[in-house]
Amino acid sequence: MRLPNLISSLNIYCKWLLIIALNAISGFFWGAHVTSFNSFLSMVCAVFTWYIIYLSLDIYLLQRSRNDFSRKLRISASARIFLQILILPDVYAGMGAIFTLQLFNMHANDFFGIYFLTMLTGLYLSFYCSIIFLSLYTIDKTRKKFCR
Repeated sequence: MRLPNLISSLNIYCKWLLIIALNAISGFFWGAHVTSFNSFLSMVCAVFTWYIIYLSLDIYLLQRSRNDFSRKLRISASARIFLQILILPDVYAGMGAIFTLQLFNMHANDFFGIYFLTMLTGLYLSFYCSIIFLSLYTIDKTRKKFCR
């Protein structure tokens, strides 16, 4: 069974858990220097928060009968998994998160600091997902316009 078919056949909760967990692989790899359990737990909590955000957004879209947007959201988040191979977007997102944390005079040396650092990194990586989403939306609109 191919990966897209596997993801489509899972229920919505498992589907987003798998997508978000796979998107977090590079973050945990780059954050591997974090040795304390408290730091690891804060990263897991932040990833779980992103799981809740994406799951809630998808459920909202499905309740509003926006199946096309739900599908594009799932595709863009799944495509982000493969962007981890490029490494650079994740590094830039991490650098941006560290810079933003420093702007607010916070440090990533306690539970909340690492939690916010992981959340900000996820926010910047969600920006990449939104670019993919908007690209899919534009391509779909253009295809429908010219293929009437």
